[in-house]
Amino acid sequence: MLLKKKIMIKHKKGLFTLAIFLIFFFACNNPKNFKNKRDEIQNFKKEIPTDKRGDYFPSYYLIKKYTKKAELRNLENGFDSICIRLWYIYGIGSSWQVVEIKKNSKEWLSEFILLTADKNKKDSSTRIQKSILFEKPKSGWDVFTKELFNYNITTLPTDELIKGYKRNTDGHFVIVEIATEKYYRIFNYSDLNYNSNIKEARVISDIMKLVEREFGVERLHKDF
Repeated sequence: MLLKKKIMIKHKKGLFTLAIFLIFFFACNNPKNFKNKRDEIQNFKKEIPTDKRGDYFPSYYLIKKYTKKAELRNLENGFDSICIRLWYIYGIGSSWQVVEIKKNSKEWLSEFILLTADKNKKDSSTRIQKSILFEKPKSGWDVFTKELFNYNITTLPTDELIKGYKRNTDGHFVIVEIATEKYYRIFNYSDLNYNSNIKEARVISDIMKLVEREFGVERLHKDF
């Protein structure tokens, strides 16, 4: 009789544990509980240009590679509240310049980053050396950001999609990444000197001049 009672108590405990598990399981798997997370993913927009075959352009893969190597933040996952990153790429050289203009919940900030790749002759590896300089625009953040956004930097197309754009592959080009909490886009412009007749090329050139003037940045190569 005592044994039977113990078995019944154990059985009831088992049923109680199973009931708690099932309640937890179905609650966690209820689609309503994942609505916010799913909506968050669906509402995040990425604008990464592709060619006619649907493949990403080489600039996208290049940025992914050096973002990781230089241990920079991956903007493709978004940024709070906005970050604009300009990459100055100089052919197959060993140095690149990166300018970051960003705003967090409190203030605008900027970083000037010089990336230098030292090739190891022994194992053909590449080591990235990074130097960072923080600066403020000479005319102040209000004036600078107003002028920057007047150039419509957030909507410029990538040069591969501009009719009549000449790509002479001199190796110098600028890549722009823009990220917000719910948006990411990337575009690039190469061979600016050969495309001064293209409106968008003149705009991105003016943006670069604005950034250089305001932050005292000098290009590593003048024939950009």
